[in-house]
Amino acid sequence: MISLNKINFFCIGAQKSGTSTLFQLLKQHPDVYIPANKEAHFFDRDFIYSNGIEWYLKKYYSNWQGQKMVGSVTPSYLYADKVPGRIKSIFNKELKFIVILRNPIDRAFSSYLMNVSNGNEKYNFELAIQNEVERIKKSEQADILYSYIKRGYYFEQLNRYFKKFNSKNFLILTFEKDVIAQPQEMMKKVCEFLSIEEFQFNYAIKKNEFKPPLNVLEKGIKKIHRLAAKTGLVEDTFGKRQALFIKKQEKPMLQKNRREELLHHYFIDDIEKLSLLLNMDFKEIWK
Repeated sequence: MISLNKINFFCIGAQKSGTSTLFQLLKQHPDVYIPANKEAHFFDRDFIYSNGIEWYLKKYYSNWQGQKMVGSVTPSYLYADKVPGRIKSIFNKELKFIVILRNPIDRAFSSYLMNVSNGNEKYNFELAIQNEVERIKKSEQADILYSYIKRGYYFEQLNRYFKKFNSKNFLILTFEKDVIAQPQEMMKKVCEFLSIEEFQFNYAIKKNEFKPPLNVLEKGIKKIHRLAAKTGLVEDTFGKRQALFIKKQEKPMLQKNRREELLHHYFIDDIEKLSLLLNMDFKEIWK
């Protein structure tokens, strides 16, 4: 079995910011090993973390074949406040972290649409963010599902990591300038950061698409499958099959003026602090 000291990098987020694209590209590289299933959730879910590190290594890294860079892509790790401390306590070494940031209102709306698609959201977007604070207090699952705005406070989240790890060991990318505009240049940065050779990646990969809400039958099937997956009896692959049930539908969009108003209302202070922290002009990037 792989030893703990072989793990040397994490992509920690942010959710709905292009981590699936990075995951699909990274797993093509012959010098990189990441678990076949994106989002291990070991460090952010108490009931999984309680299984212990040996369980984690066996479940996610048993197929390692000597690749130089060994890591995982779990976008919830940026948001979950307990993760930096848990990673630090287990890995007595320097690690590398890849972070992709996205306009936080666009990220919030994308997360909202995912919940709508999965049948987990009853409110319109405006009501969802207005009621967020009270909703996410109700349970851990509610926090996971409905933290649309809270997940966009990147300054707070990165600061938690920088208190535990050297900021020089972080590669900061953006959804807008890297994932969307220049994916080839992005992967050059990633390869250089991970100290692996450049590679001819296949960029014709499947992108996550908006799907209309599930009907009652589909929602019931998904709930049963998700419960089974939690027990470890089956892999959580329903999402891959979901496309068989659902016809493609045009993705809703936020009105430009409202998008700008919400960005300023909820995030202007965090964006200013983030820009100073990372020496990047996020007002310009996300205008």
